[in-house]
Amino acid sequence: MTSLLSAGRVRFVPAGLVTVLALSVGVLALTVTTRPVRLDAAAPAERQTLDAPPGAVTLSFSARPDPDRTHVTVVAVAGDEVTSEPASVSGSTVTQPVSILDRGTYRVGYHATFAGSRELSGQFTFAVGGTGPTRSPSASLSSTA
Repeated sequence: MTSLLSAGRVRFVPAGLVTVLALSVGVLALTVTTRPVRLDAAAPAERQTLDAPPGAVTLSFSARPDPDRTHVTVVAVAGDEVTSEPASVSGSTVTQPVSILDRGTYRVGYHATFAGSRELSGQFTFAVGGTGPTRSPSASLSSTA
């Protein structure tokens, strides 16, 4: 009879361990997906004045954005779009190629969607050729379930 109880305990211990591990993974996944996302860096930087036009605008986020639901637009103050082709996503970095030919101030607008339906959008300006940015940046974070 002792051997039957031991066998029952042996079966119970692995089942209990599996349950505890499954709950731990679930809590960890929930923690990761509910952590706020943010824009960590941008190149050109917010309100930066460049001597020469960049070939691309690069945005680095604190999490990996969904490539199919991430959009970046770059426009001159006059309203002309200078985005030259679709943005690419590599890890947590989004690269938006641009074709800037003139001096002036440019506005970058972005919207990215992350795991857990988290979204981040914002805008900032930079300048090319000595004219300073004219608007202050703004960003917003929303979570939709």
